Amino acid sequence: MERGVVEGLVGVGRGVGATLFMTLLAGFVVVLSRYSGQREVCVGTPVANRSRAELEGLIGFFVNTLVLRVGVSGGVSFRGLVGRVRDVVVGGLEHGGLPFERLVEELRPVRRLSHAPLFQVMFILQNAPRPAMSLPGVHTESVPVDNGTAKYDLTLELEPADGGLTGIVEYSSDLFDADRIQRMLEHLRSVLASAAAEPDRPVGSLPMLTGGERRQILHDWNDTACTAPVDRCVHELVAAQAAATPDRIAVRCGDRELTYAELNEAANQLARVLIDRGVGPEVLVGLLADRDVDYLVALLAIFKAGGAYAPLHPAEPAARLGAMVAHSGCGLVLAADAYADLAGTVCAGLPEENRPELCLLSALRAAAVDRVGGDPDRRAVPGNLGYLLYTSGSTGTPKGVMVEHAGLVNHLTAKIRDLGITEADVVAQNGPQSFDVSVWQFLAALTCGGCTEIIPDEIAHDAAALLAETERRGISVLQVVPSVLRQMVHEADTLGALRPRLGGLRWMVPTGDALMAELCRRWFAVYPDVPMLNTYGSTECSDDQCHLPLLEPPPADDAAPIVPIGRPIGNMRAYVLDERFQPCPVGVPGEVYIGGVGVGRGYLSDPERTAGTFLPDPYSGVPGARLYRTRDVGQFRPDGAIEFLGRNDHLVKVRGFRIEPGEIEAALAEHPAVRDTVVVAHDDGAGHKRLVAYVVADPGPVSGEVLRAFLRDRLPEYMVPGVFVPLESLPLNVNGKVDRKALPAPDLTTGSRTYVAPRTPVEHQVAQVWAEVLRRDRISVEESFFDLGGHSLLASQVVARLRRSLDVDLPLRVLFEADTVASLAAEVERRLSGVDRDEDLTALVEAVERMTDEEVELLLNAQKPEAP
Repeated sequence: MERGVVEGLVGVGRGVGATLFMTLLAGFVVVLSRYSGQREVCVGTPVANRSRAELEGLIGFFVNTLVLRVGVSGGVSFRGLVGRVRDVVVGGLEHGGLPFERLVEELRPVRRLSHAPLFQVMFILQNAPRPAMSLPGVHTESVPVDNGTAKYDLTLELEPADGGLTGIVEYSSDLFDADRIQRMLEHLRSVLASAAAEPDRPVGSLPMLTGGERRQILHDWNDTACTAPVDRCVHELVAAQAAATPDRIAVRCGDRELTYAELNEAANQLARVLIDRGVGPEVLVGLLADRDVDYLVALLAIFKAGGAYAPLHPAEPAARLGAMVAHSGCGLVLAADAYADLAGTVCAGLPEENRPELCLLSALRAAAVDRVGGDPDRRAVPGNLGYLLYTSGSTGTPKGVMVEHAGLVNHLTAKIRDLGITEADVVAQNGPQSFDVSVWQFLAALTCGGCTEIIPDEIAHDAAALLAETERRGISVLQVVPSVLRQMVHEADTLGALRPRLGGLRWMVPTGDALMAELCRRWFAVYPDVPMLNTYGSTECSDDQCHLPLLEPPPADDAAPIVPIGRPIGNMRAYVLDERFQPCPVGVPGEVYIGGVGVGRGYLSDPERTAGTFLPDPYSGVPGARLYRTRDVGQFRPDGAIEFLGRNDHLVKVRGFRIEPGEIEAALAEHPAVRDTVVVAHDDGAGHKRLVAYVVADPGPVSGEVLRAFLRDRLPEYMVPGVFVPLESLPLNVNGKVDRKALPAPDLTTGSRTYVAPRTPVEHQVAQVWAEVLRRDRISVEESFFDLGGHSLLASQVVARLRRSLDVDLPLRVLFEADTVASLAAEVERRLSGVDRDEDLTALVEAVERMTDEEVELLLNAQKPEAP
């Protein structure tokens, strides 16, 4: 360190009665605090312990170790921190005679072989004079000795040299490498130089980055500007593609398919009817239907009419759907015929003055048949609202996220660019309509001439069926959440050489949750020629904001358990910032913030929450630019990719769905017997997260079955806890808040009913499959699959295993209807005996009875043999 900086630090210390040791320690503590995010830092230092004159001439080892605990807050000035350090050091020296070993013995910290007790970082300033050893006829000099081990995680030793400072760093190579230590020293030098020049500056704002680092992090790694048609809306891009390739297949779902011309014309016709019903810019239309071709037509029609759509998932409870419709202010709800009753219930439950118009899609299509013509005049512009998606809310109310057309188009363009999607591609649409990934899955291929393959839920939720469908349909781009990916890998492993080849699959795209390196390696072990594109994003920013292509698995010796989330996509920016909004250096954790074209408007009718999450962007030159605060914790790697480290709030992801436990807690609190509750997510040991509700009931315990049934009327299936733990009271910390770390570990292996053993061979087989999937020793034949922690993804495993072991074809919905071993075994026996053939015949007769005379005549004519 330069002479001028040292002289400045000496002057700062002199002003508050502190030594150079104290001043240097203050700077070191600032760096350690900002690296670790801790407000209090413990540093060890050795003391000679010869403070009395009569000890100076004695031979012997008097050295002791002091633990100096320093509190750091971003608002304190460096001068103030030096004074605080002075008091700590002086207080420590007053008790320097207490042996460190005795201190450890009295405090009894938890002892671990991985690190030393009480402190893991040591700081030494060798400022005592070292006279040269003089021996007759012998030349001596000091030689540093490396014993090959590190006594602590990190030791910084400094000593004066030519008016400045020099020193060495000893570190654990299991925790640090040379590059990281070199960066840390540069950051210490930067902090100390700034502190010497501006000692009254708050320590939280002392610059730690060098000029080159700051430029690299803020600008070079965010230089993502690229061409994207953000001046147009997505339906305009689809219409242009329809004009260019009218006869190419645009969308398929099962046996139904539409060409680009047919898709565009169907959407045009429906759009004209919607325009007549008042749909236009900034008008929200609720869409209650299954994912199929008609859903895509309706979506495009809403866009063409100038409106925005709000997906309403048919599987969600009517009460929750009603709350969404009421909050969104939808003036119109479109419903498939199959959900006419559900839509009627939803709308009827709203006040008459806020009740939207309900239209069945079949009636609208019938009214649109004669509405021929070209594309409607442009009604929406890129700055208009494109869609509204509801995510779980911490206050108990779902949040309505608003995304504009420009952000939507930019994300589609990034997906097309990074996946290389062309007219030859078949992109799978398998995400739920209420999940943000569904948007690009529906639309990306349609803007560049490819085909959208809509995969029904019964296949999308069944790993074995999804593998087979991917092969059969020639799907080239498939996106799944890691929990489904894990099941697909398991199925492929089980099938061995008989596994589907997936010859057409060009990309596997994990999404929705952290991708574990171990799972990534397993994927490449079964499909080495299919690369992965790891994705990261938030609904609030038009879905994904970061991509990381993986052309090969992570090395087996890579210690990182989670695959990095990558770097920002085109026209987006990603920052890792500390609590004072300052950029964090490489390798230093901070909060991830997202900026760029895709940042959404915010939360509908919630300006306070919007203002707290969508913040002014101080690093953008665009007026009015905002940053989205993700509340994810991450850090930069040296190559510019971001590593995901976790959350700084209670939000969790289960099977790719964002869940705010507060919303579940609010719903539980509505039960008259629930006095207090807290919901957390636990790993079940098989790579799945399960929601666990801890419940304090009054006057007494309430069964999990009762609470689960209560929640199913209010929340979607993926938000209903699988385990309920009764407590007499919730553990609280000193601040009176729930201490989540003190909650007892739930028992994820036992059920809630009296055990009843299987009674038939089929019940034995079903129970065995359940036990394997749910990781339990035994299963009662009267226990509900979902009460035991089952969910749709695990249900797909049950169906797949029963298909192999019993050679019976079970739709996934059967397990939702027959959710006990006894009822499912009875259904299996019925299907094995062929009883369902009568039902098939009945269904066929009913279908014929619904046909018109013209349809019957056409069918009969088609079946007539040709004349000889």
